[in-house]
Amino acid sequence: MAVTKRNIALVLAALLVAAGASYGIDQALTTNTNTSRYDEAISYTKTRAPFNAVRTIDVRSASQLKSAVTGLRPGDLVKATADFTVSNSSSDALVIKKRLGAPAVIDLTRHTVKFVYSGDKNNNAVLLDNPMNIRIYGGDLSTSDTGGDCLRTYGGRRVTWWYFTAHDCGGTGASFLGGQAATEHDDFNGTIWNIGQNLARDPHAEKGTGLHCVNLDDNNIYPFQHNRFAFYCHDISSGAAIQYGAAHRASPKPVRNVIYLLAVNLTEVANTQTGGNGIQFWGVDGQSAEIKYIQVDNAAGYALWDGGMNSGTSLSGVTVVDGRASNTNQNPRYAGQNPWSDRLGEIYQTVVPAPQRDRP
Repeated sequence: MAVTKRNIALVLAALLVAAGASYGIDQALTTNTNTSRYDEAISYTKTRAPFNAVRTIDVRSASQLKSAVTGLRPGDLVKATADFTVSNSSSDALVIKKRLGAPAVIDLTRHTVKFVYSGDKNNNAVLLDNPMNIRIYGGDLSTSDTGGDCLRTYGGRRVTWWYFTAHDCGGTGASFLGGQAATEHDDFNGTIWNIGQNLARDPHAEKGTGLHCVNLDDNNIYPFQHNRFAFYCHDISSGAAIQYGAAHRASPKPVRNVIYLLAVNLTEVANTQTGGNGIQFWGVDGQSAEIKYIQVDNAAGYALWDGGMNSGTSLSGVTVVDGRASNTNQNPRYAGQNPWSDRLGEIYQTVVPAPQRDRP
């Protein structure tokens, strides 16, 4: 029987309240978060890239959508015209692997289209298997608390997916794995909550610390670069909002990626490993990222944590342009620490509170 985290969420929340003073900010749980600064930071998502449809395909059922995806051609506009659910209890609910020479669009925004894996295996709601030139808008993903990741990608080039939601994921919310193919010039924007519900999906010694809202790269066999990611992660009881890092190879490594993050209620209280961080870095030297906006409210861990990097490494290629942290470092192991790790040369432009090295 799968071990779930849902039944211990209230206990974790109580632990956070009792964990001790955060970094100079009141300890009360954050129930209402002002998202206006994040919304402003990702205002680019209000304007879709220009697209002239050559062929319009209306879909109103799971079978019609699957057929359209299988036969997808450059210039196709696949448009949902009804509410429906794409479900599967034995394998991924939907697999997208078309590699096109020019863009096609799948627009699910006018109706509620759900992707649900309902079995108890480590399968996904949606698998992006190295597609190219596909733009997706909308969609709701779940693996019913028992399955695997809600969204998993095995690489992709010039793939856009905006406005999706993912929740009740047995594993990670959205896994962008760098071990199957290059991940380049992709653009993702979504809202994710209630992940890591099946602890059997976590290979780590301390169960729960390895299942994240979003996991970027993780296994750097292929390039992972020039991508843009914007996520609102809330009510995350496992791992971090974003884990960013490369495994054990010197190259290629994740570089030149742009990140926007709003993270609220990160309740993983790690005893031996780490968890509850806004964004955490791990792995090899030479990684880079531009974090254009990060807001972390009510977290067991840090806003940015660099403690997982290999010995002798630097994060001088990581820049935080605009950062806000409140009610962080609630885990007693991290109490009293600055929410912005700055041991490895990270560049902080405008962040609140100021990093330790910038304080008088």
